[in-house]
Amino acid sequence: MMGKIFAIVVVGCVHLSLALVVQPASAQTAEALLNRDLKAGMKTMVKDIRIYHYFNLAQVYDEFKTPAGRNAFVRRQVEHVTGQFWDLNFHASEYINAGPGLYLAIDPHISGPDGPRSFGNTMIELEVARGTRYLNVVRSIPVGADTLKALVAEGIIASYQQSVVFFKASGPSKLGFYRDTLKTMTDPGFETFRSLVQRVLVANQIQFIEFNWNTSLAGFCNKTSYSSFNYIGSRPYDGRYDNISMISSLQFPQLTGEEIEISTRTSKFRSVLEQLEQLKKRGMKIPKDFGLSYYSPTEFKQIKDMTFSCE
Repeated sequence: MMGKIFAIVVVGCVHLSLALVVQPASAQTAEALLNRDLKAGMKTMVKDIRIYHYFNLAQVYDEFKTPAGRNAFVRRQVEHVTGQFWDLNFHASEYINAGPGLYLAIDPHISGPDGPRSFGNTMIELEVARGTRYLNVVRSIPVGADTLKALVAEGIIASYQQSVVFFKASGPSKLGFYRDTLKTMTDPGFETFRSLVQRVLVANQIQFIEFNWNTSLAGFCNKTSYSSFNYIGSRPYDGRYDNISMISSLQFPQLTGEEIEISTRTSKFRSVLEQLEQLKKRGMKIPKDFGLSYYSPTEFKQIKDMTFSCE
């Protein structure tokens, strides 16, 4: 149990009582204290889920004409993009929600070509296994006053930088570790702090960051979160997701059975959510169990079971 160490020392027999002498505990490091604080936001995936990343492809290059080529491209891209999170020399020049990494929506419509904000014409679907560890920064994770003090005392950040790195939160210090902390730490001059955060994430096997975002699932699910994920992977890269299928409106040749299945299933899911969004735009009441208008009970359950936070 962390905290102060109490030693009982007999110093005399005045009025038959014992005096208690408190020995101060060794001060914890800033890294240990931040690790303690971030534990409050660390979670474990309770089921297998599917999440979706979109990007733009201009044309079907030769590499994309075979299943092996597509697989190699995706593997290379995932390693490159997640690697930016761990690269102390990579500085984000544009606003990003939760640091560098591979951004994935919890539904295939919100970020797709027919969603309210399109991120591209090509999609990869990531199947995340139950038991995967992630950090939830949907809200700021309160950071202790002792943590802030230790970070300054160890020269990791300057006193005036506390409110630059950390953001409004509840708790004694009123500052917290938020999604913008993961963006700010990529700025030049924060390499020491960034390295400290990376060590904490590695020690706790954190693979994803959950942050607040939009979703098209309201009405499809009776209850859902408004969040998205940033896949940061691990260092060293473990190749966990080397077999990701890539689906594109550019119509790749030589599609495998698995690619066809993913494309068909995802296109239908996206279309159903598009119909739902159209009802919302018209101000129409969403029928109870809307999804059962498009899926059999078994299919509907399978979709919900593989969708993050869909009840």
